[in-house]
Amino acid sequence: MHPTTGRPWATDFPIVTIGGDMVRAQKLLIDDLGITRLFAVAGGSMGGMQVLQWAVSYPEMVRRVVAIATTASSGPQQIAFNAIGRRAVTDDPEWKDGHYYGVAFPKKGLSLARMIGHTTYLSSESMYEKFGRDTLLAQKDEPDLSPPDFQVESYLDYQGGSFTGRFDANAYLYITKAVDLFDLSTNNTLSEGALTGQGEMSGHINHVRLALPAV
Repeated sequence: MHPTTGRPWATDFPIVTIGGDMVRAQKLLIDDLGITRLFAVAGGSMGGMQVLQWAVSYPEMVRRVVAIATTASSGPQQIAFNAIGRRAVTDDPEWKDGHYYGVAFPKKGLSLARMIGHTTYLSSESMYEKFGRDTLLAQKDEPDLSPPDFQVESYLDYQGGSFTGRFDANAYLYITKAVDLFDLSTNNTLSEGALTGQGEMSGHINHVRLALPAV
């Protein structure tokens, strides 16, 4: 709660970053617990970004890192899709500039943002393998403009609808912005970017594993 208003912070909360806030908070907790060395740090997607940040910022504390389906910096296409997703949320009339708590909820906008996001989580090849051009037309007299007509539409509808029941819209805005701002690269390479951190990765870390999706 905001100490002045007594209401949820909503969009009055400052922007959160992966390196300066998330990983730093984790490090403070680890220090408070008296832990001086981690056997491994593992994570996927945004969690994988945090893994890489650990490797660069605190290499002396980490023996192994397992970064899954992640990147050292967000590229322009990823930033573009995240921006479209955020716009879907903020253009929902129920968003109310982020101060919707106890009043409304931008369900349509958040659902659409999740649908947009899910189109980027699978490659074109894997989507074709998973859905092909399978249709739901047997359930209709004839095609019309009300979805879904295709299996992939039904999948996106489900993902968008289920997401709104377990995720806060403002949290979505802050998290995707943190992903956009993340950048460990120097000249677009993690190896060069790592050398600008606190110590060289190779001098402290025994194993680095980058796990990528099969498709």
